[in-house]
Amino acid sequence: MAARQSDDTVGGMAVRTANTYGYHLSTPRIFALSVVSFGLYLFYWVYRTWDQYREHTGANVYPVWHALAMLVPIYGWFRFYAHCKAYRDLMEERGVPHDLNLTRIMVLLIVSAALWSPIPTVWLNFYLGDSDIRVLIELIFDVVSLVGMLVATVMVCRLQANFNRYWAAIDGGLGNRARLGRGAMVLAALGVILWFTIAGYYVQYYLTN
Repeated sequence: MAARQSDDTVGGMAVRTANTYGYHLSTPRIFALSVVSFGLYLFYWVYRTWDQYREHTGANVYPVWHALAMLVPIYGWFRFYAHCKAYRDLMEERGVPHDLNLTRIMVLLIVSAALWSPIPTVWLNFYLGDSDIRVLIELIFDVVSLVGMLVATVMVCRLQANFNRYWAAIDGGLGNRARLGRGAMVLAALGVILWFTIAGYYVQYYLTN
């Protein structure tokens, strides 16, 4: 349902009311879906919040491309910075308190990306081949990758808490929560498959060796 246009402007853009769209995203839901989806939901979250921003402000942004940009090394960091800055500017224009420290956010993003990188596992498969030591090191890397995913998830939950504060300020409450989209459910299903595939790999290996 389209949101109606208001007379307010933020940063030179007309701001629409949030009443008809449902912008508020539950942080426990974000955390749960991120873990269940093996982190895939975080990319959907970037798309969803850019889409909400476009719907709210009428700005000429492209949510799908912004979400896909997160897959591009280094460039994705700049897009994420622009995302956080766009919301921070909205909050500052409206006088809504926030703790969106962009420097801290970027440090956490880079750390989580480094921990969550698949490169070490690819390197192991190429150089070490099929061996017990490779599987052990691979398991360690997978645990480190999981930590990186959790760092990114906590960071996103903190960001969403700030965004929710903005929606509450302009909407007068948090009653109009965003629905759980089909994309989120599909990613959660894929994540469950990934969890079982990875767990099954290690269980099968150690049972047969």
